[in-house]
Formats: sequence, C-alpha cells, structure tokens
Amino acid sequence: MGRSVNFSTKKKQITMATNKMTPEQAMNRLKELIAIELDSCNKFEFPYVCHMASKPEGRRAIEEMVIEQCRASGISVGKALDRIERMYNPNRIED
Repeated sequence: MGRSVNFSTKKKQITMATNKMTPEQAMNRLKELIAIELDSCNKFEFPYVCHMASKPEGRRAIEEMVIEQCRASGISVGKALDRIERMYNPNRIED
C-alpha cells in the first residue's frame, strides 16, 4: 500500500502518492510549490519571509528550511513559511 504526502498552498491542495512518484519527482514538485508560495508572497502577512525571498540567497535558504520542516514534521508549505516568519519576526515570536 502506497503512502501519500500532502503539500498544500494557499491556492490549492495537492496530494502526491509516493508510490507513483520517484523521490526526485516529489522533491521537484515540493520545490515548485515553494516557488508558487514565494512568488505570491504577501508582504503584510510574511514581511520577513518576503524580504528574504526577494534575494536569491535568501530564497535558497527559505527553500531549504521549508523542505526540512516538511520532511521533519509533515506540515504544509504554508505552515512551514508561517513557522519561519515566526522565527525571524520579533512581533510574531511565541513563548
């Protein structure tokens, strides 16, 4: 029985069956979803993430952090971006 990996964006929910995709295909699709989110970044909701994403090195760093969080916690791209924003934004830090 195949496992499913869920990745969601603000625009749509996408489910990828791991038995139908190679790990490389799944990783490429995850990177596409991250790019979709960063391309439509809301600077009022995620000011620090959007600022970081405006530079190539910041975009790569965010991509790596999102991939790690999605792998480790099984969370959506949007949730991972929210966590990253909370890490960097002093107004959104939670105790």
